[in-house]
Amino acid sequence: MNVVFIILLVLIAFFILVWFTNITIEVHLRHQHKDDFYQIKCKALFGLIRYTYEIPEATLNEDDGETKLKIKQTESINNNKKGSTQESISVENVTDLFHRVEEVIQDIVSFHEIVRRFLRKVHVRNLDWETKIGVRDAAITGVLSGVCWGIKGSIVGLLVEYMNVHPEPKLAVTPIFNKPASYTSFQCMVSVQNGHAILTGIAMLSHRRSIIRKKEKFKNEHKEVSS
Repeated sequence: MNVVFIILLVLIAFFILVWFTNITIEVHLRHQHKDDFYQIKCKALFGLIRYTYEIPEATLNEDDGETKLKIKQTESINNNKKGSTQESISVENVTDLFHRVEEVIQDIVSFHEIVRRFLRKVHVRNLDWETKIGVRDAAITGVLSGVCWGIKGSIVGLLVEYMNVHPEPKLAVTPIFNKPASYTSFQCMVSVQNGHAILTGIAMLSHRRSIIRKKEKFKNEHKEVSS
């Protein structure tokens, strides 16, 4: 009986630990001319669980008249490299990806209130976004710099509106005149409490089931009317 009680206490303590600890995601993106580097690190349970996904190489090539993005990607779990793969992404793959993203966005719109409440629990820290851009024409370089500032301002404005962003984001756009230049570096850390993520997942699953039931009910009523 004592053993069962101790096991129950351990399970309750573990559940509480998981519930109140944070999931932390570190994002680091860098683009410089044809050299791209993308890395995402996830940590949970005070770093006991670690997952890293990175694309150290991404280049555009033309094979058999078809433009493809060739990427090399690596994954590691708890600092143990899971594997390294190299694959080509064609225009068709990108199109399929956009369709999937569109479906996800439609779901998010239907879950607007749930997602909005969840985002208020998300913390974005140490956001640093630096860009250097330039072409041979100084006037066009000035216009591009202004466009970059506008895009950055809009994106960061949305983040500040929907999430907790602190400290103040560091944004920089440096125009490079009279020569081509393309460089951007983005990094930030995103964290959210496991409990909030679990509750949001349950709420979204419940909401989606209710939507499916409503669709099925509508189809059945439509069939009855038709018959």
